[in-house]
Amino acid sequence: MYSHGHSPSFLPSGRSCHFFGKMLRAAVVCLVISTLLLPASGQQAGTSCTQPRVRKSWDAYNDTEKTLYKEAVGAAMTQGFHQKFVQIHTTYANALEAHKTCMFVYWHRMLLLGYENMLRSLHSSYACVTLPYWDHVSGSALQAASSCSTIETCSPIIADFGGTTGLAKSLVVYNASITYTAKTTCVNQGLAGRFCGNNTGCAYCIMRTRSKYMGSYPADAYFGSVYQQVFTYSEWDKVSSAIENGVHNSVHNALGGMMAYTQAPVDPVFYSHHALIDLLQTIYLKCQLGDAKTYLSAAGKASDPRFWSSCAKAGGGTFSGTDTITMRVTSANDSKTFVNVWQDANNMLYPFFKDLPYTYGDYIDAKDLGSYSYTYEIGGGLANMYQNCSASNALTTSAGASAALLASGKQGTVVKNAVLKRGKEPLSPTIAESTEEDDATRRWSIALFETAKMFGLEDWAAREQVETITCLHHAECIGPVEDYSYLYRENFGIEGHTRCFSIIGDLVAGTRVIAVPRWREITRRFLPCPRRDGVDAEEE
Repeated sequence: MYSHGHSPSFLPSGRSCHFFGKMLRAAVVCLVISTLLLPASGQQAGTSCTQPRVRKSWDAYNDTEKTLYKEAVGAAMTQGFHQKFVQIHTTYANALEAHKTCMFVYWHRMLLLGYENMLRSLHSSYACVTLPYWDHVSGSALQAASSCSTIETCSPIIADFGGTTGLAKSLVVYNASITYTAKTTCVNQGLAGRFCGNNTGCAYCIMRTRSKYMGSYPADAYFGSVYQQVFTYSEWDKVSSAIENGVHNSVHNALGGMMAYTQAPVDPVFYSHHALIDLLQTIYLKCQLGDAKTYLSAAGKASDPRFWSSCAKAGGGTFSGTDTITMRVTSANDSKTFVNVWQDANNMLYPFFKDLPYTYGDYIDAKDLGSYSYTYEIGGGLANMYQNCSASNALTTSAGASAALLASGKQGTVVKNAVLKRGKEPLSPTIAESTEEDDATRRWSIALFETAKMFGLEDWAAREQVETITCLHHAECIGPVEDYSYLYRENFGIEGHTRCFSIIGDLVAGTRVIAVPRWREITRRFLPCPRRDGVDAEEE
């Protein structure tokens, strides 16, 4: 449900101005007021902080950090900036590059940096704010250990952003009617209660799935599946597609509510979900380069097939590393005219994008973005993947061994003169402690992988077995493996099925088999299975 042209122009205020339709004079006054909140001329938006830009898991935030971030997002809602970012994601020309192309991660990387710059620019107290990422791998590990039962109870970010209690109320956001249903509610608590929207009068709520209908974490978010999405391929178009059609789509679909619409950025959890997707690319890049301190040359960014693909554009032709990123919103002067946010000085988001790189090739490496470079603090399964790469589910978890394997040429073609070393120490992720649940999931994956190897399977086949068992374990022990909803399919033009739904279908059809003997017995040593207590022992 993308807007093709006529969208209302939403202009900000210092605190209380909202959408005024065609009242141009009021809109201009609001715009003038809002500009007083922006950085002084010559200052790059979002760069006044003297600390490195490090994104952390929301679960790692302390109460003070959580309060500060929610205040910043609330201010963005009040002043209209949050709303305008929603329009970026709904505009049809943008969507042709943002989804179902190999530019998926890179397009959203620019969007997230622009949003982060915006938050940092709203007040001096927000100058060092970074986007928190939503660690689905740790959340799903909690679920596997029966420490929680739904994506909501396994993820404090939902409750911290307002929860799932609200009103029987529909929303209208950029030409789309977000209709209230028996399974949804318009959450008016906490941060969610500060969203305005372009209804007649402010909505002051965000549509989410009701708690009683919020399902389990999708199996595509488990370590065993995310591992396959990141490490199965070494050609960027395939990796991008695997991640987009894996944990990205499955979590959008599982959450429902606003996240089932292209207006998903209405819900602040959107940015944390996509920060996780961005982190997965950071892990993949480091593992393919074999060294956290290695940079790509400009030629490598635009040609190395591990990180770049000249895939087809929806409108014809193919992408080039020098292509500028299409990120349009309606002009401040004409609601029927669309302009690029980084190009048109009159649009309200211009200050947050004007100094960012604007070609796709620039966004290959998060640590190589000049004053906008950033990194992550990571723990659990994600830290295991970052440190040990393709060996992260094996007993011989040696980063050196992984680097040697990747450098051997077995995982993609390395472009000559594509990599280089620089004297400057780059931003590198910091490693946080893992939880007991993360460790249990890691040991489970290793046990399955090593058992498969003992029975003669090659590495690739053993890794495929780990994901297959992960999907079936979810179906047997946690809950149904869900396919995409009709609503999500329609709104995002999704074809095919969720990863684990397809795998379960293959098992039922007999086109895929589990080749690890007594896998349930192995699993019980690490994870419970409440739905099958007393059943497995009889069968085995």
